[in-house]
Amino acid sequence: MNKELNVQIERYKYTRFWGVWVNEELLAVVCYRKGANAIRSILLNGEFDNYKDKKNSLQKPIPGPEEKHSGSKDVFLKKGVPSIV
Repeated sequence: MNKELNVQIERYKYTRFWGVWVNEELLAVVCYRKGANAIRSILLNGEFDNYKDKKNSLQKPIPGPEEKHSGSKDVFLKKGVPSIV
């Protein structure tokens, strides 16, 4: 599959959105031109793996239920919510 990609970015019809066409077929309609350019760079340069790694490195892990909060034993008491004893 060595077909060359022809990626074009233009306004989508008479809207404020951007269309991304690949080989004369509509691939995506996005709100921002920056997003359309990101799609084009992913298609042409194969940078999707680098993008995912960069995105995942910026996210903080969500604490699970087994992890304890620092500070008091009952988190709800800090916020003024009465606990049932």
